[in-house]
Amino acid sequence: MKKYVGIALAALVAFSACTKVERDPMPASKISFAVGDYAHRTKADPAAGHTLFSDVSTTFNSRAFLYGAGVSGVQHFFGTGEGEVVAFDGTNAWAPGAVRGKEYFWPFSSESYINFVCWYDKNGTPSVHADSLDETQMHWLERTIVADDEIMFADEAWRYNNNDNAQFLYEASAGVPVLFHHALAQVGFRARIKSGCDVSTSGLTRWEVSISDVALSNVYNTGTLNLSNADPDSRTIVPWTVDGGNWTDLDDAASVEIAGTSQVALNASSETVLQAPRTVLPQPVNNNMMLTFNYRISSYRGNSETPFSVEYMSFSGSLKAFTPEIEAWGLGQRIIYTIVIDPSTDTILFDPSLTDWVAGEGGGVTVE
Repeated sequence: MKKYVGIALAALVAFSACTKVERDPMPASKISFAVGDYAHRTKADPAAGHTLFSDVSTTFNSRAFLYGAGVSGVQHFFGTGEGEVVAFDGTNAWAPGAVRGKEYFWPFSSESYINFVCWYDKNGTPSVHADSLDETQMHWLERTIVADDEIMFADEAWRYNNNDNAQFLYEASAGVPVLFHHALAQVGFRARIKSGCDVSTSGLTRWEVSISDVALSNVYNTGTLNLSNADPDSRTIVPWTVDGGNWTDLDDAASVEIAGTSQVALNASSETVLQAPRTVLPQPVNNNMMLTFNYRISSYRGNSETPFSVEYMSFSGSLKAFTPEIEAWGLGQRIIYTIVIDPSTDTILFDPSLTDWVAGEGGGVTVE
């Protein structure tokens, strides 16, 4: 009897050794970013200051900081140095690592979480200072700005462990919400004749006016931007704080050409664009920022085609003196200056408007 029991026990042990227990695998969830069209959000909440990032051919950068369950300290999950590249994946979502054929997945434990820092730098000369970038600080050091530059930084996403609901953003699938803000400003110039001065009634004088050689001097092109953030101890997105309120350590003052030597004809019925909005470094508008231009006034009697007087004149004045309501070019602002020439009194007026840098122009408060 003991012999049979031994054989049975041996068989049981052998059976146990060869048995593989199958476990149902947990479904893997791929990390994606929800980067949508913020036009609706801006209209609903103008103070939010969010902008558009709807060009699906554009990529941006991100770094992810993982706090794993049971692990002490932070782990650099992806994007060391200049960060991982995030690209549109063709399905209305943005995927980190897609341009390199990589995928990233959320941690399995609900006790783990990731903090995400995202930014966009069109030219990157130099880009964000990677050596000091972490969850609480981001810097652009001694960055020189050119006319087509564009730098944006997104609200930091803290303590995420899965993709956000797709309804959080307009026409964007589920993912980590990425809400971009402009780090630079835009300035444009237009000009027109004062209303009524370009037409003649009952044989009165009318004028034709043209403008040339428009330039703005003492505009800073190099500066430093320091941003800071703090852990809110909850899953949410937190805007970055601009240390000092604007770019600092301004340097490399230069002249910006707005219009060349060719005469640009003006009229009173519409504004003539001298320079479409171009990128500038955010900075104070001080008394040293000088606007200069030449203009020509041709005077006509009634409907005569021959002027009885042609005059060439020059203007030079402080931008701050003529537009005191615009104290600074701020981050994410678009400032349009309109030069208004009154040939009947040889008076130069300014008609500026200040709006957020979003798709399209218009709006804002007009001061004359």
